[in-house]
Amino acid sequence: MRTKRFFGNLGLFILLVAAVVAWSMLPWFGVVGLAVLVALWLFTTRGGRLALA
Repeated sequence: MRTKRFFGNLGLFILLVAAVVAWSMLPWFGVVGLAVLVALWLFTTRGGRLALA
């Protein structure tokens, strides 16, 4: 049971590191585009509005 939790957390950590690396390698217009998409999701969907609450 403990090893399953350990590998789950390790996988999540690796995914987080990969996401940060990919984010840092994006050109500035890619970052702006993703920020606009996230903002649209936050303001136009119920789930996004709940995430802000």
